[in-house]
Amino acid sequence: MSAVKTPASSIPVPMLDVTRENKRLQGQIDAAIASWRKAVALDATNFDALYNLCIVLLAADRAGEARPHVEQFVRTAPRGVYGREIAEFRKWLQ
Repeated sequence: MSAVKTPASSIPVPMLDVTRENKRLQGQIDAAIASWRKAVALDATNFDALYNLCIVLLAADRAGEARPHVEQFVRTAPRGVYGREIAEFRKWLQ
């Protein structure tokens, strides 16, 4: 990590490699999405995995990819267990 001096002082400020960190984080997000997709593919009734897939896609600003999964969750998840989550997703779908 290199250091630069700020114009206002002579105190060194570490330079962050933001691009490398962003790529690392994107890789982790992509891996999480792949894992949740695989879990849902293995068991369509794994509603925790389906919910988490929806959440990760939405958090990654991939709403277009999330939408069919959100619709599936709203349509198939048991209301007695996931009532609050279903209500939140219904609002998002509107």
